[in-house]
Amino acid sequence: MEVSSMNYGYVRVLALVIIVFTVFFVRQYRKLQRKTTTVENLGQYEKDENGRYPWEVNTDDSPKKIPTDAKRFVEKDKIRRGRW
Repeated sequence: MEVSSMNYGYVRVLALVIIVFTVFFVRQYRKLQRKTTTVENLGQYEKDENGRYPWEVNTDDSPKKIPTDAKRFVEKDKIRRGRW
């Protein structure tokens, strides 16, 4: 059998199948890692007597909490389209 007359279609299909399975298993592995690390990360925090984590305690973002002498927030890092 000559090398030039060989059909590489099977090789392409096999390579594609290997790539698809690799991507699938890597995604499943990363999903499992994310799930286990979030549980481990929450283990270092303790809930208070109301059953809340430290970042859940102060959730009042009403305008009454903003001081009257507060500086206005201007986002300078965003892209300004149409300007020089």
